[in-house]
Amino acid sequence: MNRRFLYAGLPVMWDIREEDKAAWAEDFAGLLVGQRHVVIAESVFMAKEIHWQFGVRVPAMRVLGLHAKATYAPLRNDSVLVSRFGTSGALSECMFQGYADANSAWFPLKFIQMEAVLFEEHLAITKTQAYGEAKEWREHVQEIKVPNMPYNKLARHRAAVCMPYDTTIFLFNEIYSTNMPVFVPRDLWKWLIGLHTAPSMEFRRDWESSDPSQIHGPGLPHDAVSQSSPFYASVHQPMGVQQAVDWARYSDWAMLPHVRYFLGVPDLFLQLLDAEALHETSAKMRVFNDEELTTALENWRNVAHRLLHAARSGV
Repeated sequence: MNRRFLYAGLPVMWDIREEDKAAWAEDFAGLLVGQRHVVIAESVFMAKEIHWQFGVRVPAMRVLGLHAKATYAPLRNDSVLVSRFGTSGALSECMFQGYADANSAWFPLKFIQMEAVLFEEHLAITKTQAYGEAKEWREHVQEIKVPNMPYNKLARHRAAVCMPYDTTIFLFNEIYSTNMPVFVPRDLWKWLIGLHTAPSMEFRRDWESSDPSQIHGPGLPHDAVSQSSPFYASVHQPMGVQQAVDWARYSDWAMLPHVRYFLGVPDLFLQLLDAEALHETSAKMRVFNDEELTTALENWRNVAHRLLHAARSGV
């Protein structure tokens, strides 16, 4: 008897043809309620999205990013790492250095683009003078890829600034796992425009009549299914602000503790200058990450026991 374990990260309808969505939805619903299968979401947002689409609650166990194997050590204390370019086409990411140059009389820090770090890493590994035809990172307009991400070099910066372009970005979890202070915009709802919120991913199974709670229990009173769709972010129509705000709160960007939020560039600059506060934030992140690891090990152990029990009992 086939048994399945699914760690759900991408939208359920990712890469599914329109004519196949209904059939795939029935198959996926079978995985959700089948006693032989285990489905876990990689984030609370993903769990809530599945709940909205299929009426079934699944547990969420977030990505820890332990494979980074790096620890925050701000040897480059005068530079701030800026994460990968997102939906703004690098405009938002590159503007920080422009503000820094205009305020160099009182702001001594500089902003380093991750693409610049990866470009130099590529040259060092390959012992070449260019990446393709690009001799400088600015000349390469697509994503720069290296065999191994230099997480140790990334974690040497004073802090990291991330401009979210989806509800889940693995790089954010990887940086967070190093205990490196991470800054993100306070108005998250304006930024979470990606696969998980794209209307093209929208599909809602007609599950109300089937009442999945008969299998999974009614849940807590506050665990009601949202009345608004999580697939709200279309570039072809105005965004529902309240809808975006309601769903943004379920993202890791909002739920993880000790993330530093900024209201604008002046606020960001002032926070970055407070070295004592950054060290305190890193210490709190370390405590949380250690506790989270202990909890995750126990949870994954329970998942393994559940699968073994199903295999041995022939369920």
